[in-house]
Amino acid sequence: MPQHKLSWEEDPHAPDGRRLVYTGTLDKTVQYFAKGMNFTYRYVLSLDRTFGTKLPNGSWTGLMGMIVREETDFGLGPFSLSPVRVAAADHTVPMWTGNMKMVSGLTGLQVDPWGFLLPLRSIVWTATLAAMLGVLAALKIFSSCLSKETLCQSGWPANTFSPVRVLLQQDVEWPTEWWWWERLVLGLWMLTTLVLTRSYAGNLMSLLAVRYLPQPFQTLKDVLDHPSVAMIWEKHSKSEQFLRDAESGMFKEVAELEQKGRLEFHTQSQFLESLSTLVRVGHHVLVIGDITIKSLVASYVSHTGKFSVRNNFFYRLTD
Repeated sequence: MPQHKLSWEEDPHAPDGRRLVYTGTLDKTVQYFAKGMNFTYRYVLSLDRTFGTKLPNGSWTGLMGMIVREETDFGLGPFSLSPVRVAAADHTVPMWTGNMKMVSGLTGLQVDPWGFLLPLRSIVWTATLAAMLGVLAALKIFSSCLSKETLCQSGWPANTFSPVRVLLQQDVEWPTEWWWWERLVLGLWMLTTLVLTRSYAGNLMSLLAVRYLPQPFQTLKDVLDHPSVAMIWEKHSKSEQFLRDAESGMFKEVAELEQKGRLEFHTQSQFLESLSTLVRVGHHVLVIGDITIKSLVASYVSHTGKFSVRNNFFYRLTD
């Protein structure tokens, strides 16, 4: 895992002449136990470098397999709890609780062609259109009581489309033949559009001042609905076990993506390269624990030495 380090050191007392050195938070925990309970220990490494899952034939892979076969006395993990794992081995009380999140690559700055609609919500646009149509209808209906001299050749009153011109901030003529109620209706409409246009202009200016970065994947459902983006989950982990055991629902749909070539399983040691070559360019989405994501992104920045917009990542809590 990115928050822990593995290395080999020469040791003539070790079986093969070298000793595995494991550093990090869990190593300090083992040192604490060893000192308090007075025992010595040495680290061993699983062949496939995974946490382990139960295969259909009943055998186990990874670290869990070494524990179940009693090749080791205990494993550090950290292991995620699941009914299958709890039935196979004894676990301590939870040391840490976190969330599963997904991380996807961010593209460059983009311009939304429909961005001019964003300052106001859809309900505001609908209410504005309905109010304008209501004002037009009122002027059309009540203008029928005017004399014929105030009507245009087309049969429409001269003031019919004045509310539209007001909304578009164009000039408006005030015919001397207008009734007092017509002037009152148009005046109230002017006051309404003044407040609306000032609010629209202020919000639009704020949106233009903020850079727009598309973040299309907010939930697992968004990834499922995408026609081509694939998912990466941890190989031989509790997550893989959960997907393969799912019988219905969204996670069953995720498991079925493997048949379509849109679901891959990588080990922890492959995640850093996967972020650089697959996730960052937008082809894949990585689903893993949030603490691992933070460590991976930090390691990526440390290795590349740059932190530009296109090298950013966006992660979100999954369903």
